[in-house]
Amino acid sequence: GRGSAGDPTIAKAPIAEAKLAAFASGSETAPARSLESAAATGAPASKGVAGLDGGFVYKPRSESDGHLVILLPEGLTGEITSLVLRDRDGKVIEEGRASGVANGNREHFRFDRQGGDYPDGMTVEVRLRNGETFTRPIAETSDRVEG
Repeated sequence: GRGSAGDPTIAKAPIAEAKLAAFASGSETAPARSLESAAATGAPASKGVAGLDGGFVYKPRSESDGHLVILLPEGLTGEITSLVLRDRDGKVIEEGRASGVANGNREHFRFDRQGGDYPDGMTVEVRLRNGETFTRPIAETSDRVEG
């Protein structure tokens, strides 16, 4: 019967795994998202946090050198042209250095100081090869942020 062990429609894998498999096989495609318009302040157009969900890690102190490292979602691997830190006024603080792909096929960007040395309330800005920009606000720069 429906819902029993013999039901071929019953889920056999976590939804995240099933979705990834469907995308990989081409049986499903992700819906296109339009860019939001730039703010009146002249800030770049941005998709905000949504494009960085599921794999974004702001790690104030890396194991390798104790400095800030930012990991980006696997879906952005190979598509990133730059990652910059901006202050509350939108001025560039520092551009991250791409340091390879690891930890779940995620690109890593490294910085010159530990996270807490940067101003609270800054923004991580990620630019992609297709021109899209994603941003992620960091309220407390000394705290780890995931998601």
